[in-house]
Amino acid sequence: MAETLGHYRYYDISITDAMQRVFVAIEVSVNRVFNLTSPGILADQGPSLEEILDEDWREKVRRMEEPLTQAIGRAAFAAGFEALIAPSSADKVGTNVVIYLDALSSESKIEVMGI
Repeated sequence: MAETLGHYRYYDISITDAMQRVFVAIEVSVNRVFNLTSPGILADQGPSLEEILDEDWREKVRRMEEPLTQAIGRAAFAAGFEALIAPSSADKVGTNVVIYLDALSSESKIEVMGI
């Protein structure tokens, strides 16, 4: 929800419009996860986590440039990861989970809860 609200705030769209959404919980079980929240994961690999979180990725996209977040996500997918865990830039204590549906193994599971 924090990511959705952050998107609306960025484009100065009212919170009332933002709240017309349906959120559901999902249970995910995957094997190969690239976890950007692990301490030191990027220490020798280029940009710092702060640089990644502070980047205005929307502006980069407008300029037809690849944001760091998308480059990392693309590289994780190409390396065979099934998911990526990343800190939220909208909620400093939150995290995001990106699932690569095309990379899921036969043992992986995604289940929508409560439906």
